[in-house]
Amino acid sequence: MTYSDAVMRLHALPRFRNTKGLIPIQALLELLGHPERQLKFIHVAGTNGKGSVCHFCASILKEAGYRCGLFTSPYVSDFRERFVINDRMIPENRLSALTEQVISAAEQLKKREIIIREFEAVTAVAMLWFLEEKCDLVCLETGLGGKTDATNVIPPPLVSVITPISLDHTKLLGNTVAEIAEQKAGIIKPNSCCVTSASQDLDAFAVLLERCAQCGVNLVSPNQNAVSILQSDLLGSRFRYGGEEYTLSMPGEFQIDNAVTVLEVCRLLAQKGFPISPEAVKIGLKTVRVPARFEIFSQNPWVVADASHNPQAAEKLSGLIRQIPAKRKILLLGMSADKDYSENVKFLASAADQVCCVPLCEPRGLAPEILQACAASHCPEVFAKNNAQKALLELLDSLTSDDALIVCGSFFLVGELRPCLISYFSK
Repeated sequence: MTYSDAVMRLHALPRFRNTKGLIPIQALLELLGHPERQLKFIHVAGTNGKGSVCHFCASILKEAGYRCGLFTSPYVSDFRERFVINDRMIPENRLSALTEQVISAAEQLKKREIIIREFEAVTAVAMLWFLEEKCDLVCLETGLGGKTDATNVIPPPLVSVITPISLDHTKLLGNTVAEIAEQKAGIIKPNSCCVTSASQDLDAFAVLLERCAQCGVNLVSPNQNAVSILQSDLLGSRFRYGGEEYTLSMPGEFQIDNAVTVLEVCRLLAQKGFPISPEAVKIGLKTVRVPARFEIFSQNPWVVADASHNPQAAEKLSGLIRQIPAKRKILLLGMSADKDYSENVKFLASAADQVCCVPLCEPRGLAPEILQACAASHCPEVFAKNNAQKALLELLDSLTSDDALIVCGSFFLVGELRPCLISYFSK
């Protein structure tokens, strides 16, 4: 099986959520020898900030000398971004071989009427590779929810982390923050501990507290009053917490919230036999830059890509857009039809002077004309194009030093256009 064959086989598996909970992934991993039972995890769930928390943790652990696996979703440009050990993506030949092993097991289960979904197969590939590479720890991001998410097949993690919870995927997870929190709280298990964000919604916090009490687990939340923001701009921030000063290269005060959550995770890991030096923490936090999270390609003119795709993330992105020192701010916008696009558009378009609406290169994409009609209520100049790459190049060629271009709205759009941006600015 070639690498392209492997990716194609994984994508060909059913994508919709499994109605049988953890039974399929448990059966799959049993056939594969239960690699997850031989690994140690930091398990992360939440609505926003999961990816950043995982990247911060993995970077710090690498600096501390540990071999750390990182499993995140979705990917931006390269499918292998989902499987990383100490900044190294899984080699194509290993992905191919492990996928062949997983697909073979999935076909055996199909004979028993157990259907394996794409995310379950991808999770299994990750577990096999992390074990094969003898990872000391794995930073594991949930795919959707928590309780019945395929990643929740793991034994009690060293630490469970719940980032800020808000309304997203309501058709699958619940109509209130408390209902969604019940799903996310499913990753909290006995014989572990849990850290949640200092900015956690109060209704969600109450659910997490109850779940921790049921499991006999301590719920840790950073002391928000102990955080002093020393500097924050579009290039990052500096803050003080627990008597130490830290620097982040990712902008937004919400990233400080994520970083402080990670500081508490590091404290708990040290108690569990994984000491981390203060210097490793500082270097690990400072060096993290995550693709498609306010990723800056140019500052003259400003060109940024960000994949914020729910209302809470879009609101935070709109605040960053307003900080960009440009006279004219242009959005290249594409969104999925199954998202709460009207709320996203309200936040994003209201921060712009011009919006160019484009289609996504995938079936769930929202028609540019529908996006245009929605954005017209929030921005004075809105138009639609039927080709995202062509629209991007046209906009890039027309920018002046007083302009800013922000590619945003969807991971699919940023994933499609990010290689074009890299190529354009490497000339």
